[in-house]
Amino acid sequence: PWCSCGMGVGAEVLRGRYGSVAAKYATRAAISPLFAVSYLEGIGMKPTDVPPVEPALARCAACGKGGVPLSRCGRCKAIRYCSKDCQVKHWKIHKRRCTST
Repeated sequence: PWCSCGMGVGAEVLRGRYGSVAAKYATRAAISPLFAVSYLEGIGMKPTDVPPVEPALARCAACGKGGVPLSRCGRCKAIRYCSKDCQVKHWKIHKRRCTST
């Protein structure tokens, strides 16, 4: 057969409620509505309606200090540090996730 329509496939819900009599002739189908639902028309937003997101302030991965010039990890460029000391201290934690880009 080309498909499983009418062979009881996807009719698990009917098996419990109506027994196997109706389930063996049923199949599951998705039917789209003929008309748009008016109460959903106002839900969609245009891209221009979305407020701009403020960028997160970068902080040192080791000590959490922000508002100072930060250096990036030389290997992955994803993690930032405020000093060489912080980079050295944090390396034991960071080296497991650090991958070169």
